[in-house]
Amino acid sequence: MCSARREATGGKSSGRSRVLAILPWACILSLAAVVRLVALNAHSYWLDEILDVFTFRYPWNRVLGALRDGVYNPPLDYILRKTVETFGPTDAARRVVGVFWGVGCVAALGTLIARRGGRRAGLVVALCLALAPFHVRYSQEIRPYSLALFLLCLALLSLDMYLERPTALRLALFGLVALATAYTLFLAALVLAMASGALLVEDGFSGDPHRRTSVRRFLTYSPAVAFALALGYTPWLPVLGRAAGAAPVSASPSLTWARVPRLMGYFGFSVRDWQPFDFPVALF
Repeated sequence: MCSARREATGGKSSGRSRVLAILPWACILSLAAVVRLVALNAHSYWLDEILDVFTFRYPWNRVLGALRDGVYNPPLDYILRKTVETFGPTDAARRVVGVFWGVGCVAALGTLIARRGGRRAGLVVALCLALAPFHVRYSQEIRPYSLALFLLCLALLSLDMYLERPTALRLALFGLVALATAYTLFLAALVLAMASGALLVEDGFSGDPHRRTSVRRFLTYSPAVAFALALGYTPWLPVLGRAAGAAPVSASPSLTWARVPRLMGYFGFSVRDWQPFDFPVALF
């Protein structure tokens, strides 16, 4: 009887511990959702959003044709948003899709950092991203950036999972998410390649022999992974080639000392850079 009572008490304690472990994550993700949903439709679409909505409204064959022949963007985000468009969403509802990916990105990046740097570091990073001005803003736009960042972080998370326990399933998951990233945004695929390389180098020189072995195993299979990714991306390689060879929209300005403050401004925020609550504010 005492043993049963101790087991019941232990079960309650374990359940309470799980709730306390999940609660901070739930609060941060809820905060991320609220910040992105408040004043979601306070501002009208800007030019690129208007052009994308026109693209979504084309028939399916014209959507892919426009992306191949003129826009030069990868198609995944457009396909998903075209699917949502069939339900006749409102202007605000179209933006909810990006909010969903934005909150998912907060969860994916926080989990990745928690796995590699500890739970506290993961929570701090997730909180910072939840309130990051640029990320909030692009999570509210009808553009592929929110999905691209989510898939980028998810791909890195899947790679870390493979390095923790290398299995064929985890390697296939990394390959699929990496391919989805390339089908969403060219720049995200480039960043993923660099970040994955950095992660492999870090674990390759880690003090953990299991991680070093996992890196060697990944490098052994990397030619097959690269071939599979190239094969999966074959339908869009001609579009990538045309995009790389396209003339720039405007001439690149010369780099002078007068432009240095402007370039540095890309890494800072003023009181008018972020207005998710529909009034001027800057957190950092």
